[in-house]
Amino acid sequence: MIIIAMIGSKEFCERTVRLLDPNSDISLVSYIYEHPKEAKSIIPTLTPCDAILFSGSLPYHVSLDELEKLQIPAVYLKQNETAIAMTLLYLSTTKQVQLEAISIDIREPIHMTHVLNDLGQTVTMPYILPIHPQDSIETITDFHRSLYRDGKTVMAVTSIHAVYERLAELQVPAMKMIDPESNILQTLEEAKQKALFVRSKSSQVAVGLIRPMSPLDSPLEEASELASLLHGHVTTSANGHSVFTTLGNIDKVVATPLFQKLFQRLSSKAHMAFGAGESTIEATQHAEQALSLSRRPDEFYVLDGSKQLRGPLPDHLDDRIDMQVQNPIMQELAEKTKLSPANISKVMQFGKFRNAKQFSANDLALYMNVTRRTAERTIKKMSECGYIRIAGEEMTYKQGRPRALYELNFPLW
Repeated sequence: MIIIAMIGSKEFCERTVRLLDPNSDISLVSYIYEHPKEAKSIIPTLTPCDAILFSGSLPYHVSLDELEKLQIPAVYLKQNETAIAMTLLYLSTTKQVQLEAISIDIREPIHMTHVLNDLGQTVTMPYILPIHPQDSIETITDFHRSLYRDGKTVMAVTSIHAVYERLAELQVPAMKMIDPESNILQTLEEAKQKALFVRSKSSQVAVGLIRPMSPLDSPLEEASELASLLHGHVTTSANGHSVFTTLGNIDKVVATPLFQKLFQRLSSKAHMAFGAGESTIEATQHAEQALSLSRRPDEFYVLDGSKQLRGPLPDHLDDRIDMQVQNPIMQELAEKTKLSPANISKVMQFGKFRNAKQFSANDLALYMNVTRRTAERTIKKMSECGYIRIAGEEMTYKQGRPRALYELNFPLW
């Protein structure tokens, strides 16, 4: 079974449970809040699950800080054109309410524009309030109440259950945005597929190679403790020790204080790296590749079955570099520049990090952890193929020639 934790209003959770096929391989666990901002405090209380489903964008976005601490996927029910069109259709056919007499709070106002454009005729827009995660329930409620009190509207449409309940208390005619059944079921399927993908990666065989720095060093005690911590087992050979476990166990353990203390002891005696794959042979080969990339004993890398290099760990948990060409952009870059996939991936990560800002060769060198000369060679190869262009120059604080500034000239996403 795929266990999905649902975080939302009581009405949303109950409706989603009713929609789920009794024979489904999904098990839903409800976590109900009174206010969307309570979602953040719910995250630490979750029992073990494979994925999280939020009832909307507001509870999801206020929970992002807590979600970053987890290693499970999270999705939220997106408000799209279908939801808006169904809501407007209901109001016009059942309630006979004109658009200009409606107030509506909505996450993405552009969806409303698209729906009205699709009608192919000029219509008066309703009163729209774009909502943001930091908005209070009182602010959104006041928007609707003021328009109704002034006689400008006869109906409020809200995306937030707490706002609907507050408007009901104030005797302001209101309804909740309709969430189509198809949207809920599609979001459940999205959560399931993401959970299955994470589960398949976590179950990959992983091998950790521990190589002593000298014949006098004996890290067997640390290797045995590591195997125990990773729920695996250790073997000893002529050139060191091998720890057998799964990629999922590594992901769970690496950030823990217990592992950090053990690695400090181990790094004084040996170099370490992990590899993962569909078999122990493939995992060992990947571990050898990861080991060859380590420059210092106090850091290590993990090369998984998708040829994604993680690290250097334990400090850079989220840094990943593609060690093979997968997407068309990378393939084209590799063929024309003759650079390795790892270096191309680093340049792409650098571009995302800089967010379209101009950079110098020194900036790139610091990010890639290479010499300035190496960075200049990379820039030269990419500029000759048109993937980097000169954007200007800047004066240094010392005397000498100004430094060239560059811009990336290819898609990063």
